[in-house]
Amino acid sequence: MLWPSPADYAQAVKDFPHVCLLDPRLKGGKPHRGTNNVLLVYSGGFSTVFRIEVTPTIYALRCWIKDVGDAKKRYEAISDYLKQVGLPYFVDFEYVPDGILINGKRYPITRMEWAEGETLRDFIEQNLQDANILKTAAQEFRQMFERLHAHHIAHGDLQDGNILLKRNGNQVEIKLIDYDSLYVPALRGQSSPTPGLPEYQHPTRGAQLDENVDYFSELVIYLSFLSLSENPSLWAQFKGRSERGLLFSKADFENPTHSDVFHELEKLSTDVQQLASTLKNFCAKTSIDQLSPLEDILPKSSTIPPEKQYYNLGMTYRKSQQYPQAIAEFQKAIGLNPDFKEAYHALGLTYLQIGKLNEARKAADAALVIDPTYSPARQLLEAMPQSPVRPVPPPDSPVNLHSQIQKLQDENTDLRKQLDEERHRRPKPGLTPPNPPLHVWQWIASGFLSVALVVCFMVLIGVRNDADYQLAEVRRLEHQVQGLQTEVQRLQNEKAALQRQLDATLRQLNNARRNPNSSLPILPIMVRIPAGEFRMGSNSRSYSVESPLHSVVIDTFSIDKYEVTNAQYKMFVDANPEWRKDRIPQKYHDGGYLKHWIGNTYPSGKGNHPVIYVSWYAAMAYARWSGKRLPTEAEWEKATGRQQVNLQYPWGNSINPSRANYGKPWGITPQTTAVGQYPANRYGLYDMIGNVSEWCLDAYDPVFYGRSPRRNPVAGSPISSIVANFRNMTGRRVLRGGSWYNTAKNVRVTNRHGKNSALTTSYIGFRCVR
Repeated sequence: MLWPSPADYAQAVKDFPHVCLLDPRLKGGKPHRGTNNVLLVYSGGFSTVFRIEVTPTIYALRCWIKDVGDAKKRYEAISDYLKQVGLPYFVDFEYVPDGILINGKRYPITRMEWAEGETLRDFIEQNLQDANILKTAAQEFRQMFERLHAHHIAHGDLQDGNILLKRNGNQVEIKLIDYDSLYVPALRGQSSPTPGLPEYQHPTRGAQLDENVDYFSELVIYLSFLSLSENPSLWAQFKGRSERGLLFSKADFENPTHSDVFHELEKLSTDVQQLASTLKNFCAKTSIDQLSPLEDILPKSSTIPPEKQYYNLGMTYRKSQQYPQAIAEFQKAIGLNPDFKEAYHALGLTYLQIGKLNEARKAADAALVIDPTYSPARQLLEAMPQSPVRPVPPPDSPVNLHSQIQKLQDENTDLRKQLDEERHRRPKPGLTPPNPPLHVWQWIASGFLSVALVVCFMVLIGVRNDADYQLAEVRRLEHQVQGLQTEVQRLQNEKAALQRQLDATLRQLNNARRNPNSSLPILPIMVRIPAGEFRMGSNSRSYSVESPLHSVVIDTFSIDKYEVTNAQYKMFVDANPEWRKDRIPQKYHDGGYLKHWIGNTYPSGKGNHPVIYVSWYAAMAYARWSGKRLPTEAEWEKATGRQQVNLQYPWGNSINPSRANYGKPWGITPQTTAVGQYPANRYGLYDMIGNVSEWCLDAYDPVFYGRSPRRNPVAGSPISSIVANFRNMTGRRVLRGGSWYNTAKNVRVTNRHGKNSALTTSYIGFRCVR
């Protein structure tokens, strides 16, 4: 195809934008001009780009000057896949077949969101003397590459002009632009329109296009940033050899033994030396198929967790008395790992050094909440003026027992209030009225508390030393403890009874709430699944990960009647700000967390729809907050209620749209339905098939069924270990149940697959068990 020249495009955009810009989104847009009213044009190897402002949005108009294969097919495949994975490194774009008119003929364009930032070389120039920000950029590159690999994506042309970096304080954001050579799984087997710049590419790269094409470029970029953070003078020494390269040139890759760059890198840290040696080995390979991804080759010292890196940087700032910077780094470390007691302690020390005693106490207290035996935090409290550390009473002391009583009283009062409110909101015939408040035993418990505190105080300060008196006091306290323990048990029984009444009320109310137009959220009712043996999996030859069919014994458990809804999840987010859309640590999602929410509010009218765009980590955090956990894969399959092993679905071997939400076409708008709109299974559970796929507790192991324990199986680690340490878990996790966009065969009871723990997408949700 004969394409217009850059000059043709420039004249059309400059002189006749109202006529030549055919894309409706660009109609009325103003081309960006520089000094002297000159039209600004950004040129590349295959396209020329203009900045078009359509208030209040700014777009990049990309026009081709050379063939890039079947551009329409390529860009549609890329667009569909990037929308599905929702990574933050790409800009929104659309292929427009008839987007611009040149000399009476229509040509295709891509309209893209305009990305702000500096190119690689400009970013280095502006931050060359800030070693910390260069190291931060290197780590951001590393995380980006890992996420691209996890989703089988390669950019195909990583280089100065196609990567934009934006500094925001001590943070660095990265955007990738120019997707002509981008690889996604749907493009497997196709060739690349460009082999990329030689300053970034392996000498044998050629036109190969696969998910491994970035392995060489990413090491070049990461190593360059790391080296410049250690020796900024390398930039002045080597930058002039190329207009778009970093430290390396094509000659360095073709003959690394005689390369001045490699010689200089041998003088730097062990990490840089090891990476430079790896790059030399890469250069000697005869094919890029023999290369490894960045995460597999980094030295151990470079693979410390991000929160530890922030902590180390904070310690460096504190030693140099840069206290505000130190505080910011410690807070980032805590944001990534809220159980990082050492970071809380260091934060408290820093606050103490600048005289912020209240903040220092809070930080030390937070460390002790994580680990009550953590002596550095207790010593920090002792070092503060007017902050005596009180002895921690034993678990069965009157003080602790009275605390339990007070807590149970408060919980029971709240339960009674909630029960009364629900009954008042939707009065139902036959419900018994709430019991009166327990004012008498509250007064008695308060008296007990006062007496116990006085006695404990007298014993602690040694008012009486008489042996007979002490023996009498011990017996009296033992008798008091027994009485308090009896009161605790009574309140616990009362709490259980109140909970049963509340559950019964909520079940009645939810019959009305299941109406999709209802403004009341579906409430978290649980269904008890009895203990017993069942046959799990299948012997299908078509789906080997589901075999063999095997017997499993499951203990009694309760499971949510409905999938967790947007309204329920918002309660969790409101109560736990660290899991808000704008605060969640990057390690716990892939960039698309709560993508469809507006700020921290779910879309209007979707309160009773299952929450989506939640990672496994977020589902685990919600479950722990609600006093539950995610189901094991075996628990989930038992809860489907399939009675015969030869059935594909809980009810039989056929399915239609009246049974479940499945088989909907893929699109930008998720086609979930409000929970509870389809028939329940034999246990009374809704949407176990279709609507959204559901996260399970297990690590995904395609051959686990062949070695599964018979009783309460779970893949990966013991249940208690997964629940306690879920923030540090990595790898793929099990998904079950199929979703609104799956075909009939993929919503079978036995269908199982695994996804990365950080994945967020429009067809994955969850429910909890207890």
